[in-house]
Amino acid sequence: MNSINLYPIKAALAKILPGPWRYDASNDCVWAKKSVKPTAESNPLDRVCDASNPWALYDPTHAPLIRANLEFIAAAREWIPALVAEVEQLRAELASITAPTI
Repeated sequence: MNSINLYPIKAALAKILPGPWRYDASNDCVWAKKSVKPTAESNPLDRVCDASNPWALYDPTHAPLIRANLEFIAAAREWIPALVAEVEQLRAELASITAPTI
């Protein structure tokens, strides 16, 4: 079995905004807070990704956090299929071990 290296995934998770993340289709934005509706009190750092305004996340002070969020989103496209494949393989192995013998 080819085991996926979990270190880069865990390292990326440690750098990003905590979840759960929520997608708000009304303004094409992903928020890190439970409420997805922006308010006057909304902290711009609660935005994980904003497709409606390319400059909405630009803040040099918080650039490393914003970059980490975006890098995580991009890497998830490769990580999720690899993790799913490994889970399926491990489940199949477990099933073959625990299957009753006749």
